[in-house]
Amino acid sequence: MTVEDILGAPLPPDSIVYRRGDTVCAGSYVGNGVWEVHGAVAPHERGKIGLDSMRWALAQFWHDHPEAVEVIAGPKADNRAVRVTNNLLGFTLAGKTSVKWPDGVTRETCVYRMKRPCAA
Repeated sequence: MTVEDILGAPLPPDSIVYRRGDTVCAGSYVGNGVWEVHGAVAPHERGKIGLDSMRWALAQFWHDHPEAVEVIAGPKADNRAVRVTNNLLGFTLAGKTSVKWPDGVTRETCVYRMKRPCAA
């Protein structure tokens, strides 16, 4: 599967990609040390495999980008599976807002944030 197949959409411009199997995380720099991330897991990797791969991608991202201070994610508010996964990964729900998506449709969208983890 291609990255676009897994994401179900074209790769955002200027993205960095972390891939493990058929789990993908793509990040784009927003500014001021903040990155927007998009993650997706192929159906055959959903569950523990996908969650472990997402954790790996986030750990690798933090390692590769010491200047990053926060990542944000914006799933559709009605996508319960993604919302649960974001919570399991350590993201915090910061609110909901209406956003015009790339397909032109305005949807209620959650805003999830994750600050850089403290070094142990």
